[in-house]
Amino acid sequence: MAESVRRRAIVTAVVCAVLLCVVHLLAVRTRAGQAFEDAVLDAYLAAAGGQHARSAVRALESVSVFSLAGAIIAVFAIGMRRRRPTLALTASVLIAVAVIATEIVKLLVVRPLLLESGVHREDQSFPSGHTAVAMSVMCGLALVSPYRMRVAAVFAGSLWAIGIAVATVTGNYHRPSDTLGAELITLICVCAAIVPLTRGGVRQAAPDTGRAGRRLLAAGYAVTAAAALAFAAVRQDVFTAGWAIALAGGCLTTLTLLTLLGTADFAGPAQRPAARPRAASAGGRDFPDRCTTVT
Repeated sequence: MAESVRRRAIVTAVVCAVLLCVVHLLAVRTRAGQAFEDAVLDAYLAAAGGQHARSAVRALESVSVFSLAGAIIAVFAIGMRRRRPTLALTASVLIAVAVIATEIVKLLVVRPLLLESGVHREDQSFPSGHTAVAMSVMCGLALVSPYRMRVAAVFAGSLWAIGIAVATVTGNYHRPSDTLGAELITLICVCAAIVPLTRGGVRQAAPDTGRAGRRLLAAGYAVTAAAALAFAAVRQDVFTAGWAIALAGGCLTTLTLLTLLGTADFAGPAQRPAARPRAASAGGRDFPDRCTTVT
């Protein structure tokens, strides 16, 4: 099973890298892409005083260095509680690397001036740091959670992560493609974390352990993503289309994560305390320790 999980991670990483380049080229390097996304930002001005915009800004203000550090500590603690130090460290490093990689790409990727006018022409916003934080925390939590709890962990984490991705658009912090770029970078980091984890052991979950819930959740994300993309395609309001694209991207990212992890439980069996040595009798036979409880 380890080999199939490793192969799936490598293929997913390559596909995400290609999609990252495609999203950047279409949204940042073309006049049509820049025009659409700048129109999404401009449309925010009409909704700036609305309840949705204010709620989005409040949600984004909750994402900080301190909340990120707290999330990393929590993910590490869950892994250590399961007595899987390698998994705990890998998931924690995954979150940090995904956020740092996103910020590095933002510094290196320059948005060319392709439009003759517009107040957002020089806004270097690709990819979104807020989205990277939220998505990487969700992915780290999914990695360290036991398989029987993975559906619940992914569902709870995705509600917050997808909400933050949509809020970056509705709150006028980022363009839709910025959220997609951050999500693709995060998935690449997840794949990079999974490959070495497979060398430490991969267990197949029991056939009756939460598989129906995982399939139901995956189907829900697929349907929601399809509906959001269809909604974005038919809407004349670019602002609504913008957050619908962000919603679809978040759902597809979560769906990819569920597919990537599958039914694998990483890092093998939990570490068990060493067995206490048995006392030897004078005749050379071994007897149980006289403190052993007999039931």
